[in-house]
Amino acid sequence: MKVTMKDIAKELDISINAVSIALNDKPGVSESMRLKILRTADKMGYINEKHHYLSIFSKSNICILMQSYYANTGHFYSIVLRSIVERAKELGYISILNYFEDNQFEFPDCIIDRKVAGILVVGKISDQNLNQLKNTGIPVVLVDYTSLGDTCDCVLTHNKQGGYLITQYVLDKGYKRVGFFGDLEYSLSFSDRFMGYKQALVNRNTIS
Repeated sequence: MKVTMKDIAKELDISINAVSIALNDKPGVSESMRLKILRTADKMGYINEKHHYLSIFSKSNICILMQSYYANTGHFYSIVLRSIVERAKELGYISILNYFEDNQFEFPDCIIDRKVAGILVVGKISDQNLNQLKNTGIPVVLVDYTSLGDTCDCVLTHNKQGGYLITQYVLDKGYKRVGFFGDLEYSLSFSDRFMGYKQALVNRNTIS
C-alpha cells in the first residue's frame, strides 16, 4: 500500500501541511521537526519513492565506518566514537555507525542511497576499499589511520612523539632495558610509535 503525506502526518500527530512543507524543503517548520518528518517518511517508505528529497539527508548525516574487529578490542575507539558523535551532534549532524569486514567489504545503505554528507573511517581500511569509497564522490576522512598508497584526508595522533615521550618517561623512572611490543607491519601508527621509541633510546645513548 502506497504511503501518503496523510499517513506521515497521522504517525507524527501533525498537520498534512507541516509534512508538505518539510518534504518540499520550504520555510515554516523548525529544522528539528523537518528532520523528524523526513526520517519518519524515510522509515515508512515514502522517501524511497521521492528521490529528490534525499538531498536533505545528504546535508545532515555522517556515516562512520569501523571494522568489527575494533568493537571488541579495547576502550580507545569507544572514546573516539563517542567524541565524533557528540561533536557531530553539536554541529547539527546525525551519525550513522556501520561496522564492516575489510576482506568482505560492502557499502552500507546510507552510502548506496547517498544519504550522507561525508564518511569517517575509524581505524584501518585496505587501499582497495578506501578507493571504492572515494569513487562514490562523497568526502572521506580517515581517523587514526592513513594510507601510503592512496591519498586521503586524515586525522592522526602524534604517534612518533607519543612513542618518544612514553619511552623517555620509562627511562626517567630508572629502567635500563625498555622493549617495544607491536606489529610494525600492521599500520603506520605502530611504525611511527616505534620510531619515537627508538629515537628516545638513541638520545639516551641506550642504543647506537
